[in-house]
Amino acid sequence: MPEIVQLYAATFDRQEVAQGGARAGKTGRSDQRVYTNIKAMLLDNLHAPSQQINVASMADRLCVSPTPVREALSLLAAESLLVRIPSRGFFTKPFDLEELRGMLVVMKLLLRHSIESWSGRDHRLSHALLREVRSRPTAPQAGPPPKATEPPIALVEEVLRHVGSLARNEPLAAVVCNYIERSRYIRLIELGLSDRGPELVENAMLIMKYLDSNDKAGAADVLDRLITDTQRNLPALVKEAICRTYVA
Repeated sequence: MPEIVQLYAATFDRQEVAQGGARAGKTGRSDQRVYTNIKAMLLDNLHAPSQQINVASMADRLCVSPTPVREALSLLAAESLLVRIPSRGFFTKPFDLEELRGMLVVMKLLLRHSIESWSGRDHRLSHALLREVRSRPTAPQAGPPPKATEPPIALVEEVLRHVGSLARNEPLAAVVCNYIERSRYIRLIELGLSDRGPELVENAMLIMKYLDSNDKAGAADVLDRLITDTQRNLPALVKEAICRTYVA
């Protein structure tokens, strides 16, 4: 693998991410529900930055014992979605502008590498699925950000995950998926503050069009534009995200 792709090893434990996801998949149905619910709360920023997660309160909220909550929090800390401080417990992550900048830079490099390493064979992302996601009604732009299951966020994330899988490199794909999740709230804020929805959808579909025609350079250029636009707006987006979480 090219040296430039080794960058993510310095900022992220790729093996821990892959193993963490695998462990989450092997837990029981109840434990998986706890993990999924807490993860959704974190990704939707339902807690203020740097807020401590009380295990007992979370267990009561989810109607489970503290044990599966602790296990889920440990998995999420391994995925860098939480901060674990010895003898103090688990805390939500602060909005870190430099960390987000670094994630976007590395994600752009990994996705470009994935495209360049792609064999050019059928990339196996269902266009029917993309059309279905695209046809869903979009939430109003006023008020809180739309949910991650609504277009265009769902479609863009589906395409980004797909691009990350083209290299057939599981650790790389795992890191890309994790970075997509960790930067989701920023993209939701970006969508809520602008009229970029149609543009995001068109760019995502354009990436698929280029992949269909085996035009790696075209797909990579559009991908760069998608991420670069977010990078350019990042300081304002982080400021708005902090304001929203503290006001809430």
